[in-house]
Amino acid sequence: MRSVFQKNSVIMILVVIFGLGIQGLEKAYGLPWSLDLYDQIMIKPQEAIRGKPKKTVSPNDPAGIFMDQKSYLKLSNPHPATEASIAAGKKLYEIVCIACHAANGMGETSVSDKFQFPPGLPVVVPERSDGELFSQIFFGGNPMPAYGANLSADEVWHLINYLRTLKEPGQ
Repeated sequence: MRSVFQKNSVIMILVVIFGLGIQGLEKAYGLPWSLDLYDQIMIKPQEAIRGKPKKTVSPNDPAGIFMDQKSYLKLSNPHPATEASIAAGKKLYEIVCIACHAANGMGETSVSDKFQFPPGLPVVVPERSDGELFSQIFFGGNPMPAYGANLSADEVWHLINYLRTLKEPGQ
């Protein structure tokens, strides 16, 4: 008959072995639970976004169209630049864009000082098609974040109508 000491010692040995095994797993960085909040599978700040998986549809894609970033380049704005559309776009601009691009679109803000900033929107927007602007806003680019998850396609089109009204200072 085994003594209580022998039974407890076997249990203690198993606990120690199991504990050492768990401690060894802590260093296995390939395991999903060993990732911290920064080192995980995600898009890092200021990193270009990855394309959508093929044959998928975002909730914000125009109905029935499978599109990637380049497919949007061919689109034209389905919303005419009416006063209502421009007003809706201005409201969105003041919520989403003004922190980086400034009220006049020239990008002279404390945020824009942190990046290599392109010329102001009044300079760039007239040179680009509606599809190019849509793609840039919806999918983002370096350093601009993507707003496709936050804005509907219609909101992006209204925003583009407003962007087309911005003028360079002094004009």
